[in-house]
Parts: sequence; structure tokens; C-alpha cells
Amino acid sequence: MITRRQYRTLLATPRGKVNVHEEQQAPPVYDAIAQAVHSWDVRGIGIYDKFSYEDTVVWLLRHLPEAHDVRSVESLIVQVLAEQQESADFSPDQSLLIKSLADDLWSAWTDYRHRSEQPTFAQVRFKSRMRRFSLPQ
Repeated sequence: MITRRQYRTLLATPRGKVNVHEEQQAPPVYDAIAQAVHSWDVRGIGIYDKFSYEDTVVWLLRHLPEAHDVRSVESLIVQVLAEQQESADFSPDQSLLIKSLADDLWSAWTDYRHRSEQPTFAQVRFKSRMRRFSLPQ
């Protein structure tokens, strides 16, 4: 199983290099998702343990690229929690927490995708140098 540290490294930038400037502007996607999962506490653990939801966060990070809207994120959350408690029966309070968590996760995921799609300074500089040396068409 991939650990938190490996996910943070892989998802920091497209090639696994940590972008210090971006790191200061916004939390890495793992931390944003972990914070949302901990704050909504759907399973009702009640005590703070930074590793209590780690398997959930890692599973969600593996499957979030498949999500295309908030509802698909909500279904992912239901799926992972149903596997953990061996039942898909959730109380009305848990269902509201799941919807709120899905909103937060979708927001964190789209923010991450938006940041990762923007080219870094090094990528822009490399492309501009390549254009200078390319042959006219």
C-alpha cells in the first residue's frame, strides 16, 4: 500500500518534484483531503488521530481522478465507508456529513487539478527556448 509520504511526493508536482512556492500558497492535495475527512469525521471516531483516516484518504486519492462531479465524489465516499463498516446504511446525520465532505473534497480536488495543469516557470522557459531553436514551418 502506498503511504501518505509517497502520495505527498507523487502529487506535489507532475514529476514528483516539490514546488516550494506552490507549497506555500496552498496545501498539498493529500493534506487538504485529510483535513476535510478529519473535520467531518463521518465514522464518528471523535478523537483526533492523524492516522485514523489515512487508509480512507489514500483510497480516495487513488479514485478521485475517476470523479467528474460532486455526486461522483459522494458515491466514492459512500463506497469506501460502506466497505469499512460492511454496510451502506447511513443515518440521516451521516448522509448530511457525506454530502458536506463530498463538497469539500471536490473543491480540494478541483483546486489541485487547476494548480497542476498550470505550467511551472521551468516548463515555460524550456518551451520558449525550444521555440527559439525550432525551424520555421
